[in-house]
Order: sequence, then C-alpha cells, then structure tokens
Amino acid sequence: MSLEMKRIKKEYLRKILTASLSNRNYSTVIFHSSFCLDEIKDIIEELKDEFHIENVIFIDFANDKVNSFYESNPTEAEIERFIPKFQKPIGNTKIIHFHNEKTDFSDNYFSDYSRKYYGHLEEYNKEVFDRFKASPSDDITVTACPNKEWAESLLGSQERLQELWIRMSKTILTPDEARREIEERMARKNELNRMGIRKLCFYTDLGTDFRIALNPHSIWICHPNEVNGNFYNFPSYEIFTSPNCYSAEGKIVVAKKERFYFDITIENASLEFSKGRLISCKSNNKTFDSIVLNKQNKMNRIGEIALVSQSSPLARTGEFYDSILLDENAGCHFALGDYIEDCVGVDKGKIKKKGARYYRYNTSDYHTDLVFGDDSISVEAETRAKKKVLIMERGKWRI
Repeated sequence: MSLEMKRIKKEYLRKILTASLSNRNYSTVIFHSSFCLDEIKDIIEELKDEFHIENVIFIDFANDKVNSFYESNPTEAEIERFIPKFQKPIGNTKIIHFHNEKTDFSDNYFSDYSRKYYGHLEEYNKEVFDRFKASPSDDITVTACPNKEWAESLLGSQERLQELWIRMSKTILTPDEARREIEERMARKNELNRMGIRKLCFYTDLGTDFRIALNPHSIWICHPNEVNGNFYNFPSYEIFTSPNCYSAEGKIVVAKKERFYFDITIENASLEFSKGRLISCKSNNKTFDSIVLNKQNKMNRIGEIALVSQSSPLARTGEFYDSILLDENAGCHFALGDYIEDCVGVDKGKIKKKGARYYRYNTSDYHTDLVFGDDSISVEAETRAKKKVLIMERGKWRI
C-alpha cells in the first residue's frame, strides 16, 4: 500500500474515532472489528490524552482466528488467555463497531465457533455486558470499514481494496464541514418537530406520488442523537422518524441501487401502498418482491421515513457502496419493517404493555431501507394546524 493510501486510510479512521468520541466523555472504549485494528490502535494511542481515555479494549473478531482456535479444542485456561479482559469501566463506556455486511453478516458470523467466542466474552466480562444489556442502544457507534471481501464483492477484485478506501474517504466531511453540517441538520430536525406535521407528501420525476401520516407522538431525530450525544451510525446525514404504519397511500419508485437481505441487490422497484399496506411490488428480483409482500414477516408496512438532501456526500459521489449503512444516506428513503423506538414519544413501559401496533407503529423482525429520493424529489408537509409547508424541492432543503 502506497504512502498516500496509508495517509487516506489513517485520515478516514481518525475522522471516525474523533466524531465518535467527541460528544461525551468516555473513560473506556471498546473496539470490535476483524480488520484495521493495527491502525486503530495507533490512532487511539494518539487520541487517548486528548479525550481522557483510561481503558481501551480490542475485540479482534476474525472468523478464521476464532474458528481455528476452537477447532484446536482449547483448555479453559487457554480460553481465558484468548478472550480479551475488560478492565472495570469508570464512568461512560463507548463501543465502536467497525463492520461491513460482507463479513460481519455472513454465515460464518453466526457459526457455532462464533457463538462460543461471544459466550466466553460475556462470561469473562460480565459486568460490562450486563450494563449494555440494560441499555443496548447507548454508547455504540457502528461504522463501515473497507476490507478485501468487500472490495471483491463491490469492485470485482480484492486487489482493488485501495480503490475502495479512496471511494470511502469521499463519504466523510472534514471536521469543520461536519460541525457545520451537524448544526444545520440539528436545526432542521428541531424545526420539523416544532411544525407538528400531520402528513408528508413525496413526488419525484421517476413517478413517486406518495403520502404518509405521522402519529402525534412521532419524533424526528438524527445522529448524533441529542438525548445522549451519540452516533449510532457513522457517517449519517439523515433526519428520520417512524410514521403511522396504517396510513401509507400511493406509489414509491426506488431511485437508487440497493442492497437487501440475503445478498440481494435491487436495481429498481415500484411499490404501491393502500391503507398503509404494501399491495404491489415490481422489481428486478422476484425473491425481493415475495419477501416484502409476505404478511407474516410484517415487512409490508413502513417503519421509518427519512429525509436526506442531495447535498449529502453520499448523494454527491453518485456511487453505490453495497452497504445499507452508507447507501441510505444518498437520498430520502423509507424502511419496510420495524419502527424505531427512539422516534416515539411514548413511555417504553406503555409500549411494552400495549404493543407498538396499538400506537400505530409497525413491528417486525426486519428493517430494510430503500432510497427513493433523487435530485427531482419534492417533499410537502401538512401540519396539524392545516398549514402546508414545502420542506424539500428538487432535492434541496427549503426549511
């Protein structure tokens, strides 16, 4: 790898770490990855004093490494030496999970050996795991990171890994740009919440003509979440909420190439909704059509609506990244399947007791994003005070 590529790689990783750590004081940071750990170790060593980090733990979850270890029938003492030990957390703890769908969500990831590894990891670090079980969404950043398998899947060859790093570097703004972008997105999110939106209408030149209602307790949020100052997904350029799952009406035409579950890629799709339910789906993949139309998996209703300007770095590159985490930031999108808990202003105990469907939010074991926003999209809101507001026009913000 050339010196220039090493510079790009280190700069990309540094931006991720700095953004992930800058919104709260963390004393313990846990890195979970199967690649880039050497570079991450170097960078976090440089950042430790700046961010007052006392404890750093690296979980090197490489499938080949884990599988080979357990295939050797290790003794209990060997297992204890193999599993990283967490020091007792002091104050806040952050987990940064570097992943991509080509490795972390492969069949190997859920192998018996992997389950053994996680079982021992939890056993020997019970205090930390119990803490995160109690608040599973707190203090976690999930971010995409290139590796050879991803380069081969996306670009056709592992030898093109450097090209993937260059492509990925375009998805993250400079620190100053990122600060301004976050401030503007936060202001828009607050304005959307102040407006009291009853209904959203979407139109595109491709044929999208779609309406969906929000519930009175639907909340717009974005990353970093102002509740805890935390990035869940990074990079992220969306403002999103969970709508009334019984209200979708009209047609959505998917505008971007998309990666779906089961390694399915969607080149195009046209979806028709009536009374909140998906009644027709025509795409280039019949398996996709049958999955989303299946009532049993509850993917035939919408769990999320997200607004993304065409000025976002992902939209500007015009690239397909073969990663939902990244590609969803290329335009306005919706998610079939499960709702987002943080987008609901109802006490979680009440939702648990009565069920999310009682409050008109969809529930499902699945949640998949599909981008329908392009440079022609217009978004109009109708408020509960019966005022109409143009939120987005030709892919640009109007608020």
